[in-house]
Amino acid sequence: MPIYEVGEHEILSDESLLVREDGDTESGNLYLSDKRIIFEKRGKRGLLKATPSQILVDVFLYNITNVSSIVPRIKALTKKYLIIEYHLGDDIKKARFRITDPLKWEEQMRKWISDAKHSEEERLQRQKEEEYRKEVEMARAKAGTTNVGVAYYGNQKPKSKERNDESGSGDFIDADTVQGGEITKTQQSSVVARDETSVCPNCGAPVKKTMKYCPNCGEKL
Repeated sequence: MPIYEVGEHEILSDESLLVREDGDTESGNLYLSDKRIIFEKRGKRGLLKATPSQILVDVFLYNITNVSSIVPRIKALTKKYLIIEYHLGDDIKKARFRITDPLKWEEQMRKWISDAKHSEEERLQRQKEEEYRKEVEMARAKAGTTNVGVAYYGNQKPKSKERNDESGSGDFIDADTVQGGEITKTQQSSVVARDETSVCPNCGAPVKKTMKYCPNCGEKL
């Protein structure tokens, strides 16, 4: 019997034959869980040595692209097959199993494959959001003390560098120019040129040109 993951539950199990491409077969057991389909080759006991069981097929359901069954119309023919196609890296593989009731397996597999694909899509979306969050945090960390040494004069923050350049003088005050306890008003254009910074088009906060995200609001630059 295979070892299941934490939270994984067995749905079906039955004796089966794995039919290889050359026609040879391997006897064993087929297992369907809510996450995987597994074929375990049956072990053998001999007089001199024993052959342990071996997992020959272990496929996550979200990697399965197609499942079908072959059931002869003539009842005297007992060869019934369950066929699955699945991704293995960049390749598409096929596995064929001779089993008692492939229609039941096909029905159950289609249901659980749909659930598994939906769960995997949600996991990938959460992973993508977590990676984005980490990128924003790294951008903020690289920015150091965000907005320290910078003050805004008046009620409005400058929306863009171009607006202040056109007016010839902006409301941007560089706190680094403080002398004798007084803050002197300087041109935003000269500050931008000196610090090689720009402003966020979303919130107007100063950002470095090498940043990918605004450390103040997280806007992609």
